[in-house]
Amino acid sequence: MPQAEIDSVEPALVCLEDGPATFTVRGTGFTPTVLDLLGDASFALPRVLLVRTRMADGTWDPGSPPFEIPAGEIGAGMRVRWMGPRKIEFDMGPDLPVPPGLYSVIIENPDGSRAEMGRALYLAAQPVINSFSPDSACRDSGEDLTIAVYGGPFVISDRYLTVFFLEDGAWAYPLDRASDCVSMSLQDEALEVCRRVVFDMPAEYVGSEPPGMHRVLVDTRPGCLAISTRRFVMDPCPAIDAISPMIACDSEEPRTFTLEMRDLLVDPVHEPALTVGGAGHPIDSLGGCVEIDSGSLCETIDFTLPRQSRTGFERMDVAIGGLLTGECCSHDPVTSLVLAPPPVVRSTSILLSPDLDPASVTIHGGFIRHGTSTPVVTMAGRIVLPESVAYCEYIEGAVGVALLCEQIDVPVPADLIVPGAEIPFTVTNPDPVGCTSTEEAFIRVGEAP
Repeated sequence: MPQAEIDSVEPALVCLEDGPATFTVRGTGFTPTVLDLLGDASFALPRVLLVRTRMADGTWDPGSPPFEIPAGEIGAGMRVRWMGPRKIEFDMGPDLPVPPGLYSVIIENPDGSRAEMGRALYLAAQPVINSFSPDSACRDSGEDLTIAVYGGPFVISDRYLTVFFLEDGAWAYPLDRASDCVSMSLQDEALEVCRRVVFDMPAEYVGSEPPGMHRVLVDTRPGCLAISTRRFVMDPCPAIDAISPMIACDSEEPRTFTLEMRDLLVDPVHEPALTVGGAGHPIDSLGGCVEIDSGSLCETIDFTLPRQSRTGFERMDVAIGGLLTGECCSHDPVTSLVLAPPPVVRSTSILLSPDLDPASVTIHGGFIRHGTSTPVVTMAGRIVLPESVAYCEYIEGAVGVALLCEQIDVPVPADLIVPGAEIPFTVTNPDPVGCTSTEEAFIRVGEAP
């Protein structure tokens, strides 16, 4: 009979907390013994024993007794299965009280002969994450990110790639380096059990990670994850895509504005701070918010400005500060709005000769032309479009092409030209909608000669 020897144990590295695992021992000389019990032949199978030599953290075992894998009942309940003189299988799972660590495997035949393989099997403990640094990052910084994770035991081997990733993240990042480690051998390979692992995240990948608050995960081998309870903040740099309306009329009642936001991350503690014209201003509401873990990504901010009776156009910066990690942005997201007084009519009394045909008048003042839309004039309740708009200059910060103009030429409907008549008129800007002059202004038709 050949002497029993063990050539290999597979798998050699397992996380039992993930579920049951089947192990295969290969070698020679694995032989059961035939028993004759009252003429009824049966077999005594080889025993499988595990002897722990190192604890899960790599320190030496103080002398734990061997643990025998129970053979189980013949049939489907068998934990130890003799597959022939060169192969034995056995099952282990979380139900067996086998502590984590590095083990020697012993196959003991019923006749007392045995084979032993030292450093044959490492049963990994479920690693834990105690902390990580940094605990937040700027997604849009354009810089590489290095993150260190503390806890363990993190088992580093050549068999499996140790990776770091964010829950619901886009990428997995391979291990760059580890420290605070204990080295050991597992069969024919080196093994390290570490308490600090470090990962590099290239800038182009950081920028594609989803914003929000994410748990941190480290996978050192299949099926054994370390999952943090704290969350890592991947903070985007918010942007203001638009403000609506961009030009508002100061003759109206208090006006509500809507900021269309991108990547605005908020939580109950860190609410964005709004400034309008350099002064803090209350936020009416946040809209389009989607919950992500303990925070939210919001799409809109509404705020209201009261009427202030301005006499000229005022461009006001609107900025968002107080961000979750405000240092992420080189500057707060900012846009502008223009508060416009109603159209100013300086030509409040225009004399018109009754014998002009066609007749037109020139109105002087301050009016807005936005894009291809021009001011309109209402004469005696009738809307009249200008023939031309002149002496214009651009309004800074406008969306599209907005011009402040000083003169409009307007035709006068022939049926309104009655000698001695006074034709009241107002001027209304196209943007902001409904912004109408307030002066009492008339076109006075002269008497017939």
